Amino acid sequence: MTHNEKHDDWTECQGGEIAGLAKSLLQKRKFVNSRRRIMKTSITAAMLVIGVGLGMVIMQLPTNHPDGLACAEVADYSKDYFAHQLKPEIVDRIEMHLDHCKRCRYHYAEYQEQHSKHNKTDLLPVLALW
Repeated sequence: MTHNEKHDDWTECQGGEIAGLAKSLLQKRKFVNSRRRIMKTSITAAMLVIGVGLGMVIMQLPTNHPDGLACAEVADYSKDYFAHQLKPEIVDRIEMHLDHCKRCRYHYAEYQEQHSKHNKTDLLPVLALW
């Protein structure tokens, strides 16, 4: 159709046709908005899971301490350390690790605090490192 043609062949809309179109458009808009919310929520949840997962992996990675012991190894030695059942060279390495690792020092102090309530004579040499 060109601009010069007359629009005599146009007919009036039937009753309720425009209202039906408006209602249809509103429903589509609600659907699109709800899908957007679902996508945003899904992406946020996925990012949170990835962030937590990466944090857990990073926490488990061995650290480069001058003593050559990873935090997991120091944790494995903790019971024997407090029971005084380790060779002196291992004790020295653990104490060197504790000098450089605040997190392990905290865990050892917590362990000592829990167990010293039962045995007041067991002193932790690492507390002097604080």
